[in-house]
Amino acid sequence: MAAQGPDIDIAPYIDHALIDPGATPEQVENCCQQAERFGFATVCVYPAYVRQAVSLLHGKNPKVSTVIGFPTGATTPAVKLYEALEAADSGAVAGIGRNLRRNRTNYQGDYRMLDAF
Repeated sequence: MAAQGPDIDIAPYIDHALIDPGATPEQVENCCQQAERFGFATVCVYPAYVRQAVSLLHGKNPKVSTVIGFPTGATTPAVKLYEALEAADSGAVAGIGRNLRRNRTNYQGDYRMLDAF
C-alpha cells in the first residue's frame, strides 16, 4: 500500500521534452498542447522547432526551451553561443543544465562565452 503524502502539483516543475531528430511539426504541436493541458513549465524542442513552439504557446503559461550543443556538447563555445543567441532571438527561455553546473570546470570556455553575452 502506497503511503499518502501531501497533494503536490509537480507539473509546473516539468519540462515536457520532444527531443527526437525525427520529430514532425505535428508532434511539436501535440507536445505544446499537452504542456498547456497539464500545466508543464516548458516545452523543450530542438532549435529548429523553437519558433513553431513559441508561436503555438504565445500568451500561454508554458514557455519554450531548447537544447544547445546537443547531444554531445562537442561543439566549440562559439557555436554554442550562436545557437543560444538564435534560440533566444526565437523566443526560447534560457537555462543551464544541472550537469553543466556540476562540472563547471569542464565547461569554462562555454561559461566565458555565455558570460560575455
